[in-house]
Amino acid sequence: MTSLNSGQTLPERLEYWAKVHPDSDAFVFIDKDGSRTALTCKEIFVHATDFAKHLKGLGLDPGDVICSLLPDSPHGIIAFFGILLAGCVVFNGNLSLKDGSFLIQNLVKTKCRALILSSDVNEERRCIFTKLFEVQDGNKVSSTVLPDLTHVVFPCKNKSLEFLWRNLITESVDDVIRHNPKADAVILLSSGTTGMSKLIVHPGTLFTTLLKGVYGKHTTKMMNYLSLSWMPGLPFFYLSTGQTRVFIDQSKPPQLDGLIQLVYEIIMNERCDIVLIGLPELLDLIKILKTKPDLQNWPLKYCHLGGRPLSKSFVDTVLPYFHSVCNAYGTSETNVVSFVQIGDGREFEDFNAGRPCTGTEVIVKDANNQILAKGKRGNIFVKTNWMFSRYFGDEALTKSEFDENGFINLHDQGYVNENEELIVFGRTAEVIVRGEDYFHPAWIESIIRSCPDVDDVIVVPVPDDILQKEICACIVLIPGSDSDDKKVKEFCQKNFVREDYSSVGACPKYVILLDNIPLNSNSKPDRKAVEKMAVKKLNL
Repeated sequence: MTSLNSGQTLPERLEYWAKVHPDSDAFVFIDKDGSRTALTCKEIFVHATDFAKHLKGLGLDPGDVICSLLPDSPHGIIAFFGILLAGCVVFNGNLSLKDGSFLIQNLVKTKCRALILSSDVNEERRCIFTKLFEVQDGNKVSSTVLPDLTHVVFPCKNKSLEFLWRNLITESVDDVIRHNPKADAVILLSSGTTGMSKLIVHPGTLFTTLLKGVYGKHTTKMMNYLSLSWMPGLPFFYLSTGQTRVFIDQSKPPQLDGLIQLVYEIIMNERCDIVLIGLPELLDLIKILKTKPDLQNWPLKYCHLGGRPLSKSFVDTVLPYFHSVCNAYGTSETNVVSFVQIGDGREFEDFNAGRPCTGTEVIVKDANNQILAKGKRGNIFVKTNWMFSRYFGDEALTKSEFDENGFINLHDQGYVNENEELIVFGRTAEVIVRGEDYFHPAWIESIIRSCPDVDDVIVVPVPDDILQKEICACIVLIPGSDSDDKKVKEFCQKNFVREDYSSVGACPKYVILLDNIPLNSNSKPDRKAVEKMAVKKLNL
């Protein structure tokens, strides 16, 4: 059902669905108490356009960075689209640390002009940032710590989808939508593979290249467990197909111990037939399914995963509960590189990431930067039509990631097999890959060293049957300390913030005590030796 008027830009597509299916649910948010808020296709376009109008009314200009600290919620999705319709740049910030220090640094770096904060005065991120405002008058603010910040926006506290607006310098509704597909649109945070998270800038082509076809309004529903602030959670499915997406309303977040049970109930009540979810959470969902005597009423048919290639043992565990498991391999810089659908009866090969997507080129190089033939293992480089434009404020790093032909180094080892499928083994750099997430040991170590009882720490990967690797912190205590591994683990749990629906974030699963850190011949910490010690101590 392709339409000549469907449009290839984000605002055109939002308007298209608003006109073609005005009363169909676009986004559904369900909170911990079961309260349901649905936004129709028309409501999404109308409210986002109104949000864009008010940003213009405050004097914010195209290209200005606006950081939304709203959780996945009705207000959150309106703000996301509204910022883009105003021609501004969405920065979905995450705390990472309790004091917000890394996020504050990034807001300064991006010259952030406005913050979108929760209406809950006790919400953690709101508490951190409102303390930094020396002056607040309606939407106007000033802060010495955040010198470029001029405005703050809060949602209304009631069930209304409105926001609180004051200090408007114009009420003009002319040229409300100021969209330039080639301009900066979204800033995403990396997982911290080189210490502090990198700021990944995507232009509007991130959306437009994926909107080439319109497939008609989907009658299916997708339960979206992954957050809107992460690349796989961005609303591509809605924009391209009009598909209804169901989220947990994180404005009133559920308790972690009841989170997956809530996911199960939402899937059953909403009759979702697709789920977009992380690896650990999928396993927890299957644990619930195993307690159900009759799954004939189970609506899910397809499971979508993203990030890392899958092991055969994982696939064998989850596949019996679905018609098929679909896995997308890629990074926040490249978006989806390749895609594999598992469940067609063919034997699945370990770490098979599928065939590269249309518009994607893949080459494999050796250590001397020479392109390798099929079947030869080396470093994976890719080029896509929807890659990021740069790392914000770091031209040298951006340049270093690309070769002379515009291919980006994924820092993954693998090869292309005879079926043109990509087989990916893991990172070439000193990075711990847990499930679909990347963690840099040095960054985690820098946080743990601030624990009063810790003299030294080395963070290493240890084996995990499902996630491939888990994080283990190997600690040397200060001489004479009466602390133990439990106290250090409590410190980690308090200081590492869970992001979105993750229960652990960068928090190590294991903490073990060592008498000392072994050194190599260059008098540097011997990570390989520590890793072997950890595996032996944990009996893994």
